[in-house]
Amino acid sequence: MASLSKAASQEAHKLHVAEEEAARKRAARQAAVTNLEPEAVKVVTVRVLPMGDGKISMGKHAAGIGEAHYDKGETFSVAEDIADALEARGYVEIQGEAA
Repeated sequence: MASLSKAASQEAHKLHVAEEEAARKRAARQAAVTNLEPEAVKVVTVRVLPMGDGKISMGKHAAGIGEAHYDKGETFSVAEDIADALEARGYVEIQGEAA
């Protein structure tokens, strides 16, 4: 395999740095749009239904074992838009506003 010339290598590095910077700017722009103030997000309590048993991640990972999931009957608090989506799939039942 032929090696890159020094100029080609430097150009490839500049391109890589530019792509990294563009990705950082995109992430910052998207974060500014999606990050809402905590009081702007309505939080509700949901109860896991049989259809959602073992299908809703708790967001916790055990190395070598896998993700932890909610069991049928468990309750947890979540943003209302997420609760609506889970309820539409038959995974949860919305209990009301979180305390």
